[in-house]
Amino acid sequence: MKTKCNLCKICKSCKFLKNLEIITAYEPFEPLPLGGTDGFSVSIDIGTTTLAFELIDRHNHEVIATHSCLNSQYSYGADIITRITYANEGNLHHLHNLIHQDIKEGIKILSPPSPPSLVITGNTTMLHFLQNFPCDTLGVYPFTPFSVHAQNTEILGYPAFIFPCISAFVGADVVSGLFCLDYPRISGHNLLIDLGTNAEIALFSPEKLIVTSAAAGNAFEGGNKNGADAIKSFDTLSPKDANEIILAKAAVRSGIKILLEEAGILYDNIERVFLAGGFGYKIDVKSAVRIGLFPAPLADKIKPIGNIALGGCTKYALSPHFAEHFVGLQEINLATHKNFNDYFLKYIHK
Repeated sequence: MKTKCNLCKICKSCKFLKNLEIITAYEPFEPLPLGGTDGFSVSIDIGTTTLAFELIDRHNHEVIATHSCLNSQYSYGADIITRITYANEGNLHHLHNLIHQDIKEGIKILSPPSPPSLVITGNTTMLHFLQNFPCDTLGVYPFTPFSVHAQNTEILGYPAFIFPCISAFVGADVVSGLFCLDYPRISGHNLLIDLGTNAEIALFSPEKLIVTSAAAGNAFEGGNKNGADAIKSFDTLSPKDANEIILAKAAVRSGIKILLEEAGILYDNIERVFLAGGFGYKIDVKSAVRIGLFPAPLADKIKPIGNIALGGCTKYALSPHFAEHFVGLQEINLATHKNFNDYFLKYIHK
């Protein structure tokens, strides 16, 4: 399938094409048949550390129950790369079964009055484990997913829609989050930042959408048990935890800087910064700015918005459609960007 650049009309001289990869993975698909207006759906966000659930009454358009649990795979690696390595040692089916067991238990706890449909999002690796997709090319350069396509499938006997991913490191959680925001209807230039093992960053306006991811290690998810408190009490951290925060903030700051640089805009041109995810919801913004995680000019524009990845699943369950503006989505690969190393070193010390 061929797609065209959505950023401008004159692609031959488009400055945005520099260092951009055109993502062509999205193919037409039919919306999940949810079975009338009287049924129930379960929204599921599969994170590296936790799974989050919502039970939706589609007739009354309301969430009637919620649940969250630790990802049972956690004991096999707090970070994605460790888990991929474990999967590639002959344990993929084990990780697949663990996610299915977590989902089965979550649905049991939610107790839907009738068999539900499922709407699922998550990072690319978790969705590979969910679907038992091979992971041998996912954890090594050039980090090629087995599939990033949207899926109408069946999970545990329930009809399921799985949101598409973008790449190995920009997952379906970003796609469902942007879907929840209905980003083309939001005026001006805005940032969406989801802080996790891979900090995913999207720069969007009604005219364009560019995404990237910054490797944040265990600072924002998994291994760093101090969590959001580590940002607030940075001067009292152990050397190990402090170093994880420093490296993560340098990666995030570099990602933000490069996105804006490639788009040809300044911090002052950003109208809103949507901070997504559980970590982002709990973070002390002033402390995050103080240690350099976010640039000072954006401090008053930051708005924690919670788990909009899960919100996108719920929105889809209530109105199963998917916007065409995601076709032609573009990604910047920080690892190969000519300015990344310079910015990374700069923000380690700033």
